[in-house]
Amino acid sequence: MKRGQCETGFTLVETLVGMAILSAVLIASYSTASNALRTASRVAERQAAVNSVQQQVDTLLRQPSLEAQSLEGTSGGYRWRIDVHALNAPIEWQVIPLRIQGYFINKGFNGRSGTILDTVVLRRRA
Repeated sequence: MKRGQCETGFTLVETLVGMAILSAVLIASYSTASNALRTASRVAERQAAVNSVQQQVDTLLRQPSLEAQSLEGTSGGYRWRIDVHALNAPIEWQVIPLRIQGYFINKGFNGRSGTILDTVVLRRRA
C-alpha cells in the first residue's frame, strides 16, 4: 500500500471491543428485565393475598354478631391470618370496640411478616 491511501473498515481488535461492549449492555438489560418480571410476579401474589384478606374482613363485618376469632388461609403463595379480639371498654359504653388485624405469616415460623390490615370497629352490646 502506498502512503496516503485511506483505509476503511474496522480492525479485528476494534470489532472484538465493540462486541464485548454490546455483550455487556445486553447482559445488563436481560438482568434488569428478569428482575423486573420477578418483582412483578411477587407483587401480584402479594396483592392476591391482600385482596383475599380484605374480602374475608368484609365478610366478617357483614355478620350481625362479630366475636373474637382467628381465621387463616392461603392466597397467591402467601399464608395469611386474621385476628379479631375485643378491646377493653367501660361498661357504660353502648358499644364494644373490636380490633381486626390481618397479616402475612412468614414461611418457616409463625411470626408475623407484615400487617396488611389493622382496624377497629364498634359493635352494639348485647
